[in-house]
Amino acid sequence: MTEQWFADAETAVRHDAAAWYGAPVECFRAVADYRGDVAFAVALGDRPLAPAGLSGAVEPVPLEEGVYRQNASGSWQSWLFGSGGGASWKSMRQGGDLGVVSLAEVAPEGAHAVVVEWRGHEHMVHVREGLVLFTAWDETSDCLGGSDALEQAIDKRFRELAGGSNQGITGYVGDDPELMGLVEQLEHTSIAPKIVRVIGHPR
Repeated sequence: MTEQWFADAETAVRHDAAAWYGAPVECFRAVADYRGDVAFAVALGDRPLAPAGLSGAVEPVPLEEGVYRQNASGSWQSWLFGSGGGASWKSMRQGGDLGVVSLAEVAPEGAHAVVVEWRGHEHMVHVREGLVLFTAWDETSDCLGGSDALEQAIDKRFRELAGGSNQGITGYVGDDPELMGLVEQLEHTSIAPKIVRVIGHPR
Protein backbone atom coordinates (compact mmCIF):
# COMPACT_ATOMS: atom_id res chain seq x y z
CA MET A 1 0.00 0.00 0.00
CA THR A 2 1.57 3.27 -1.14
CA GLU A 3 1.40 6.58 0.72
CA GLN A 4 0.85 8.59 -2.46
CA TRP A 5 -2.35 10.26 -3.60
CA PHE A 6 -3.64 9.70 -7.13
CA ALA A 7 -6.12 11.24 -9.56
CA ASP A 8 -8.55 8.31 -9.30
CA ALA A 9 -9.02 5.00 -7.50
CA GLU A 10 -8.11 2.97 -10.59
CA THR A 11 -4.68 4.56 -10.75
CA ALA A 12 -4.23 4.17 -7.00
CA VAL A 13 -5.02 0.43 -6.95
CA ARG A 14 -2.69 -0.19 -9.91
CA HIS A 15 0.16 1.46 -7.99
CA ASP A 16 -0.67 -0.49 -4.81
CA ALA A 17 -0.70 -3.78 -6.71
CA ALA A 18 2.57 -2.90 -8.44
CA ALA A 19 4.20 -2.10 -5.10
CA TRP A 20 2.93 -5.35 -3.55
CA TYR A 21 4.31 -7.48 -6.39
CA GLY A 22 7.39 -5.39 -7.11
CA ALA A 23 6.22 -5.14 -10.73
CA PRO A 24 5.72 -2.26 -13.19
CA VAL A 25 2.44 -0.38 -12.93
CA GLU A 26 1.91 -1.14 -16.62
CA CYS A 27 1.39 -4.82 -15.72
CA PHE A 28 -1.99 -3.99 -14.15
CA ARG A 29 -5.38 -2.83 -15.42
CA ALA A 30 -8.05 -1.70 -13.01
CA VAL A 31 -11.72 -0.86 -12.49
CA ALA A 32 -13.52 0.90 -9.65
CA ASP A 33 -17.00 1.64 -8.36
CA TYR A 34 -17.48 4.97 -6.57
CA ARG A 35 -19.78 6.05 -3.75
CA GLY A 36 -19.18 9.69 -2.89
CA ASP A 37 -15.70 10.03 -1.41
CA VAL A 38 -15.24 6.25 -1.15
CA ALA A 39 -14.38 3.80 -3.93
CA PHE A 40 -13.87 0.07 -4.24
CA ALA A 41 -11.18 -0.74 -6.81
CA VAL A 42 -9.68 -3.92 -8.28
CA ALA A 43 -6.44 -4.43 -10.20
CA LEU A 44 -5.70 -7.40 -12.47
CA GLY A 45 -2.17 -8.40 -13.44
CA ASP A 46 -1.35 -9.44 -17.00
CA ARG A 47 1.01 -12.27 -16.01
CA PRO A 48 1.72 -14.67 -13.10
CA LEU A 49 3.48 -12.75 -10.32
CA ALA A 50 4.84 -13.45 -6.85
CA PRO A 51 4.53 -10.89 -4.04
CA ALA A 52 7.80 -9.09 -3.39
CA GLY A 53 9.90 -11.20 -1.04
CA LEU A 54 7.69 -14.30 -1.46
CA SER A 55 9.09 -15.84 -4.65
CA GLY A 56 7.55 -19.22 -3.86
CA ALA A 57 3.99 -17.86 -3.75
CA VAL A 58 3.26 -17.15 -7.39
CA GLU A 59 -0.27 -15.94 -8.14
CA PRO A 60 -1.32 -17.32 -11.57
CA VAL A 61 -3.86 -14.50 -11.94
CA PRO A 62 -2.88 -11.60 -9.66
CA LEU A 63 -6.07 -9.90 -8.48
CA GLU A 64 -5.84 -7.25 -5.77
CA GLU A 65 -8.54 -5.00 -4.34
CA GLY A 66 -9.08 -2.23 -1.85
CA VAL A 67 -11.21 0.55 -0.45
CA TYR A 68 -10.04 4.03 -1.45
CA ARG A 69 -10.76 7.42 0.10
CA GLN A 70 -10.84 10.85 -1.50
CA ASN A 71 -9.33 13.89 0.18
CA ALA A 72 -10.54 17.50 0.02
CA SER A 73 -8.46 18.22 -3.09
CA GLY A 74 -10.05 15.32 -4.99
CA SER A 75 -7.13 12.88 -4.86
CA TRP A 76 -7.42 9.20 -3.91
CA GLN A 77 -5.43 6.92 -1.59
CA SER A 78 -5.88 3.36 -0.35
CA TRP A 79 -7.47 2.88 3.04
CA LEU A 80 -7.79 -0.92 2.96
CA PHE A 81 -5.83 -3.04 0.48
CA GLY A 82 -5.42 -6.78 0.10
CA SER A 83 -5.80 -9.89 -1.97
CA GLY A 84 -8.83 -9.84 -4.24
CA GLY A 85 -11.13 -12.22 -6.02
CA GLY A 86 -14.48 -13.68 -5.08
CA ALA A 87 -16.94 -12.14 -2.65
CA SER A 88 -15.94 -10.02 0.32
CA TRP A 89 -17.09 -7.33 2.74
CA LYS A 90 -14.94 -4.34 3.64
CA SER A 91 -15.68 -1.44 5.98
CA MET A 92 -16.26 1.96 4.41
CA ARG A 93 -15.21 3.97 7.49
CA GLN A 94 -12.82 3.27 10.32
CA GLY A 95 -14.77 1.69 13.14
CA GLY A 96 -17.97 1.85 11.10
CA ASP A 97 -20.61 -0.87 11.01
CA LEU A 98 -21.42 -0.39 7.33
CA GLY A 99 -19.31 -1.44 4.39
CA VAL A 100 -19.27 -2.58 0.79
CA VAL A 101 -19.97 -6.11 -0.42
CA SER A 102 -18.09 -6.93 -3.59
CA LEU A 103 -17.74 -9.68 -6.14
CA ALA A 104 -14.58 -9.39 -8.22
CA GLU A 105 -13.76 -11.98 -10.86
CA VAL A 106 -11.89 -12.31 -14.13
CA ALA A 107 -14.61 -12.17 -16.78
CA PRO A 108 -15.43 -15.35 -18.70
CA GLU A 109 -13.75 -15.24 -22.10
CA GLY A 110 -16.02 -13.67 -24.69
CA ALA A 111 -18.45 -12.20 -22.17
CA HIS A 112 -19.47 -8.54 -22.34
CA ALA A 113 -21.74 -8.68 -19.27
CA VAL A 114 -22.89 -11.04 -16.51
CA VAL A 115 -25.92 -11.27 -14.25
CA VAL A 116 -25.08 -11.31 -10.53
CA GLU A 117 -27.56 -12.54 -7.95
CA TRP A 118 -27.51 -10.87 -4.53
CA ARG A 119 -30.20 -10.99 -1.84
CA GLY A 120 -32.68 -12.59 -4.23
CA HIS A 121 -32.31 -9.91 -6.92
CA GLU A 122 -30.48 -10.04 -10.23
CA HIS A 123 -28.10 -7.26 -11.32
CA MET A 124 -26.61 -6.68 -14.76
CA VAL A 125 -22.87 -6.06 -14.52
CA HIS A 126 -20.91 -5.03 -17.61
CA VAL A 127 -17.41 -6.35 -18.13
CA ARG A 128 -14.74 -3.67 -17.84
CA GLU A 129 -11.05 -4.21 -18.54
CA GLY A 130 -11.65 -7.96 -18.56
CA LEU A 131 -13.11 -7.86 -15.05
CA VAL A 132 -16.47 -8.38 -13.40
CA LEU A 133 -16.97 -6.01 -10.45
CA PHE A 134 -20.24 -5.96 -8.53
CA THR A 135 -20.65 -3.79 -5.43
CA ALA A 136 -23.44 -3.32 -2.88
CA TRP A 137 -22.96 -0.43 -0.46
CA ASP A 138 -24.07 0.21 3.13
CA GLU A 139 -24.12 -3.48 4.09
CA THR A 140 -23.39 -4.78 7.59
CA SER A 141 -20.41 -6.99 8.32
CA ASP A 142 -22.55 -10.09 8.91
CA CYS A 143 -24.40 -9.85 5.58
CA LEU A 144 -22.38 -12.62 3.92
CA GLY A 145 -23.21 -15.22 6.55
CA GLY A 146 -20.26 -17.51 7.13
CA SER A 147 -18.62 -18.16 10.47
CA ASP A 148 -16.33 -15.95 12.52
CA ALA A 149 -14.62 -19.05 13.93
CA LEU A 150 -13.90 -20.40 10.45
CA GLU A 151 -12.63 -17.04 9.22
CA GLN A 152 -10.30 -16.79 12.22
CA ALA A 153 -9.04 -20.34 11.61
CA ILE A 154 -8.37 -19.52 7.94
CA ASP A 155 -6.52 -16.34 8.88
CA LYS A 156 -4.44 -18.19 11.49
CA ARG A 157 -3.48 -21.00 9.10
CA PHE A 158 -2.68 -18.60 6.28
CA ARG A 159 -0.42 -16.53 8.52
CA GLU A 160 1.41 -19.71 9.52
CA LEU A 161 2.03 -20.49 5.85
CA ALA A 162 2.81 -16.95 4.71
CA GLY A 163 5.01 -15.86 7.60
CA GLY A 164 2.59 -13.27 8.95
CA SER A 165 1.43 -11.76 5.66
CA ASN A 166 -2.31 -11.25 5.17
CA GLN A 167 -2.35 -11.14 1.38
CA GLY A 168 -2.16 -13.57 -1.52
CA ILE A 169 -4.17 -16.41 0.01
CA THR A 170 -4.97 -17.94 -3.38
CA GLY A 171 -1.32 -18.86 -3.76
CA TYR A 172 -1.57 -21.20 -0.76
CA VAL A 173 -5.03 -22.79 -0.82
CA GLY A 174 -4.24 -25.42 -3.44
CA ASP A 175 -1.03 -26.50 -1.71
CA ASP A 176 -2.32 -26.95 1.83
CA PRO A 177 -5.10 -29.50 2.55
CA GLU A 178 -5.92 -27.94 5.92
CA LEU A 179 -6.38 -24.46 4.46
CA MET A 180 -8.34 -25.83 1.49
CA GLY A 181 -10.72 -27.66 3.83
CA LEU A 182 -11.35 -24.56 5.93
CA VAL A 183 -12.05 -22.43 2.85
CA GLU A 184 -14.50 -25.03 1.50
CA GLN A 185 -16.34 -25.12 4.84
CA LEU A 186 -16.63 -21.34 4.82
CA GLU A 187 -17.98 -21.33 1.27
CA HIS A 188 -20.76 -23.73 2.29
CA THR A 189 -21.89 -21.46 5.15
CA SER A 190 -21.68 -18.16 3.23
CA ILE A 191 -24.41 -16.15 1.54
CA ALA A 192 -22.58 -14.24 -1.15
CA PRO A 193 -23.23 -12.55 -4.50
CA LYS A 194 -22.66 -14.92 -7.40
CA ILE A 195 -22.69 -14.92 -11.18
CA VAL A 196 -25.78 -16.74 -12.45
CA ARG A 197 -25.66 -15.90 -16.19
CA VAL A 198 -23.08 -14.87 -18.75
CA ILE A 199 -24.04 -12.58 -21.62
CA GLY A 200 -21.92 -12.71 -24.77
CA HIS A 201 -20.11 -15.55 -26.42
CA PRO A 202 -18.20 -17.42 -23.72
CA ARG A 203 -15.85 -20.10 -24.96
